[in-house]
Amino acid sequence: MESSRVVGLVSHDNVRRPESETTHKKKKKSTYQFYYWSSRRTSLQCYITITLGLPNLLQFTSAVEHYGGVIWIPYMLCIVMIGLPLVIAELALTHYINKEMIQAYEMSPLGLGVFINSLFATFCLTSFIHLFMVNSLSVTCEMEWGPQHNMDTIKSECLQLNGSAKDYCLSAAIQERQEANHMQFQNEWIPYVISTILSFCTFMVNRKGAASLQKYTIILVVVPYFCSGILLILLITLSDATNVMRRCFIVDWPLITDPVIWSICFQRAINGFSIANLGLTFASIHGDFHNDIMVDVVLCFLTQLLGTFIFSFIILGLTGVYNRGLKVLPLSEDFPDFMTLCYWLLHGLLTLPQPVGLWTFFFVTAIMVIAFGELCFMFAAVCDAVISLIPKLRNNTFSVKLFFALAFYLMGIGMISVSIMRLPSLDSSFVTIALLYSLTVFWVYNYQRVCADYQFLMGYKPSVFLQFSWAISPLLLTVSCSV
Repeated sequence: MESSRVVGLVSHDNVRRPESETTHKKKKKSTYQFYYWSSRRTSLQCYITITLGLPNLLQFTSAVEHYGGVIWIPYMLCIVMIGLPLVIAELALTHYINKEMIQAYEMSPLGLGVFINSLFATFCLTSFIHLFMVNSLSVTCEMEWGPQHNMDTIKSECLQLNGSAKDYCLSAAIQERQEANHMQFQNEWIPYVISTILSFCTFMVNRKGAASLQKYTIILVVVPYFCSGILLILLITLSDATNVMRRCFIVDWPLITDPVIWSICFQRAINGFSIANLGLTFASIHGDFHNDIMVDVVLCFLTQLLGTFIFSFIILGLTGVYNRGLKVLPLSEDFPDFMTLCYWLLHGLLTLPQPVGLWTFFFVTAIMVIAFGELCFMFAAVCDAVISLIPKLRNNTFSVKLFFALAFYLMGIGMISVSIMRLPSLDSSFVTIALLYSLTVFWVYNYQRVCADYQFLMGYKPSVFLQFSWAISPLLLTVSCSV
């Protein structure tokens, strides 16, 4: 009897224990997976940001310092007018997720993918605008809000000559400028090549389970980047932006046949390959994590592509109302048409000097859609990434973010704001708004408590080579961009 009671108790315990343990393990596993999943994504983004994001910030400074920041006027206005609501929404979402009130990342993998998408889009924007609008073209239009390039002096001297001497002087000046632009373009390749080599070496060192992921890299990342570059080139060709640029810039050769323009596609492919290698490196470390990354890559790319055309049709509908007689403000004839289009569309006034073609809208909005809130996001991402990787800075997070905000403001935003202040429609209040906006973003923006030790997030101590790559990559890229 006692033996049967013992057997019954043992049997009863055997029945109840697995249920209790299963529930406890399931709850613990669910909580751990949520925190660990989001933390790994944050860690991945931090390293990508530091490796490839900081040089882009320095490129902003270079473009503004040498070219007056003319090309960044639509960019800054886009951030203030359109990017601000998006950033506020992201901040609110992250705030609630940090308190684990809603687990949006589990409901939709695209939640954090939006943040990674901003990094992807930054490379698209800087690759296209910085190379095309700065390196391959020379500003010659008379603009009170833009710099007077040295080419203006050369052109005026050539115009004083007569006959064949004038033609020879102009052609020689144009050829010299084009050679200088191509040389500058070649220098732009240095940081991206270094980044690709480092990411590839890191990828090979941590190639555990990565062999089966290489095909996803080529199909889902490199090909879309290359195709999106071709799409922008086709938009340039089909739009009337080419004729506008020929009038405002020194361009005596077909844009579609210029090697600088076509090289943008290959540079975008290199950017995508570098990002994918870094992503797949962490995917190989974290096992099944690569599926989430690839889903985000595909969804973010499709979102960009679809959003471009949807936003284009919305603007077309609004400007259709304008073309039927709704005129807001007149513009000066000295204002370049292409820049006028970018500026006033983003300023919300819908004031166009003349009807613009369909493909020009697609071309402009393709750039503007990618630019939503990205400059402030890059600032915040670099700042948080540095804080998360340097334990000594975690005790004074506010002071560190304040320092970064002031440093970045003095590096780039200040120059851009000064150039924007030359516009008659804006005053010095824009500078104050830009400064306060940057400080606010830095102070509020946090990613899933990224102050946790990255070694804990990875689960084991990374190899010496991996640590060296992470440490030396930002330094090399920064030096290369500075040179």
